[in-house]
Amino acid sequence: MPELTILVILSEGGKLSGYDINKIITERGFREWAGIGSTSIYSGLKKLEKKNLIMLTSSNEKTGKGPVANKYFLTANGMETLLSEVKTTLSSDAYNDSKFDLALSCAVILSKAEFESALLERKEKLMKNMNRVRSEKFEKQGGVKLPPHVVLLFERTFMLFNTEIDFINKVLKDSKRKRSMK
Repeated sequence: MPELTILVILSEGGKLSGYDINKIITERGFREWAGIGSTSIYSGLKKLEKKNLIMLTSSNEKTGKGPVANKYFLTANGMETLLSEVKTTLSSDAYNDSKFDLALSCAVILSKAEFESALLERKEKLMKNMNRVRSEKFEKQGGVKLPPHVVLLFERTFMLFNTEIDFINKVLKDSKRKRSMK
């Protein structure tokens, strides 16, 4: 996930050093929920550069006592990869997923139609998966007749599904309301 985080940050434009990216990750709290360490940023930059998703440019501007900072920027291939990854992640059925949060943080790179379509697809997958778990797991094993601690585990799972679905409904409703105001 460090690579996706780097692409997200670089998609905002400009040229950034590893230090700048690390600072943004800290300021936005990405480190807390995405588990990204400082060293993984630098190894991620190298991986992305090898894949031609980002490019390195050296600056002749020396600031401070350290070496001249290398700055990275997103290539067209990097933006295309990011767009694809964001659409795929937003439309996935994984709930309670920090990768979804990261994709959501850069959803502005998608058109409104792409964003809404991805969320509708996610909602459909979540509902299908929840119904599958309910019928093929919970009810097949006895439903409410299961031991109370097992029922609690299923109830928690269903609540997580419903929370995700409620969130998507809210975002879609807000998106439609904002569109009608323009």
